[in-house]
Amino acid sequence: MSSLIVEQRDRLAMRLRETLGGMAAVVTDDAQKARPQADRIAVLIEWPDIDYPTWGNDPETTWRVDLIAGTMATQARSLETIGKALDLIAGTDLCVIQARAVTFTLSGVGDLSAYQLTINPSDL
Repeated sequence: MSSLIVEQRDRLAMRLRETLGGMAAVVTDDAQKARPQADRIAVLIEWPDIDYPTWGNDPETTWRVDLIAGTMATQARSLETIGKALDLIAGTDLCVIQARAVTFTLSGVGDLSAYQLTINPSDL
């Protein structure tokens, strides 16, 4: 993995931790550790898409971040929790290109509500 990508991932994780504070139960790039708690989200940083428009130069990366909320017993309230997290992130200078509702399947738990953000790395 190129040092550019590792550095971008680390900066993204740091900025998400700073922005979300105690609202985030965890910020991780390990899907098995992405376990939300009641009224707190789990943030999963997925591996980026990597494009090489010109070979030999640094690649262009596009990051996807999943905001996962709720438990099987609290799915009805999870949208409110995700909405608060989205509002906090929207108040930063992170370049969120898109936010889409998705379902996150957590092994041993089931399907959880989530939003997947697509982030342009230009500001990382």
